[in-house]
Amino acid sequence: MALPALYSLLVHWVPHEEKSRLAGLTYSGVSLGKVVVFPISGVLCDSAFLGGWPSVFYVFGAFGIVWFLAWAFFVYDNPSDDPKVGKAELLHIQDHVSIDTKNRKHKVNWRKLVTCGPLWALFCAYFSASWGAHILMTILPSYLKFAMNFDIKSSGMVNGLPYILAVVAGLFASCFADLIQNSKTISATNTRKLFAGFAMFVPMICLFGVTFVECDRVALVVLLTLAVTLAAINSGGLFINEMDLSMKLAGTLKGMTNFASNLAGVIAPYVAGILVQNNESLDDWNKVFYLSSGIICVGAVIYLLFGSAEDQRLCDFDDDSTIAPIISENNNYRQYGTGNNLSQQE
Repeated sequence: MALPALYSLLVHWVPHEEKSRLAGLTYSGVSLGKVVVFPISGVLCDSAFLGGWPSVFYVFGAFGIVWFLAWAFFVYDNPSDDPKVGKAELLHIQDHVSIDTKNRKHKVNWRKLVTCGPLWALFCAYFSASWGAHILMTILPSYLKFAMNFDIKSSGMVNGLPYILAVVAGLFASCFADLIQNSKTISATNTRKLFAGFAMFVPMICLFGVTFVECDRVALVVLLTLAVTLAAINSGGLFINEMDLSMKLAGTLKGMTNFASNLAGVIAPYVAGILVQNNESLDDWNKVFYLSSGIICVGAVIYLLFGSAEDQRLCDFDDDSTIAPIISENNNYRQYGTGNNLSQQE
């Protein structure tokens, strides 16, 4: 629920030319959370505090309540509703957001949405990328403990290390994506595909490479760190693509892609558990990495072939017949209106 709500807010708050970097900044919290969670979880599981492993759920559940209270009291739907936003800042945001600030009446064109090829390509890419991410996040601790004989505290540190670098990589990629797109060196679509391809093919190669290192702990840590770190480069690729396809429906589309991610999160550990069984054979663990590499590859190819960053016009507006599209010369978004009466829209 949090990510769709976040995307619905971002379209009202984020200037078009800063879209990738600010989305990347907010998404970095996901990686930063894992930096904190993995080491602390290892310590809590190894302690007697609140029964050991159950304390992980109590402690981080309490943090979730604190976050919700902060969200409820400090977050506003629009900049104009936030008393902390000054007049100059408000005018800057309203002049540069790429969504209709006049809130014209609209309805979702469900036929276009259901048959939208780029959206389904994005759905597949999210599923495959999240498959790899959930394998690393949920299965990796068991792999380190049973196959590589890491103790639980050490595995917590090893799990957390890649996400520290992922925060840096994600922020860098999102800033670089904005720089490329604003310079108009390549199109928005090719920018998204460039970052998504790199963020999926390199981790795919790393997961495949794990099957060759056997008991070499150093090589294993290097490959897994690279896989997690470079997957964060998607902050300039997949993670912002919902806003490209439809600013008005960014939250709805994020809900759909988030469903793809969660679906992978349900299926991937279950399948891995079937393949691994008793956690003893490296050959069984290698099957997990082979399968994950193949799924990531398929999703990446589908996205590279059919993905897009063009507005898919998934909304029908009551007054579309009276509003003519004008392409802004300075920004990669559409403005709607005539003369001095322009309203910005996806």
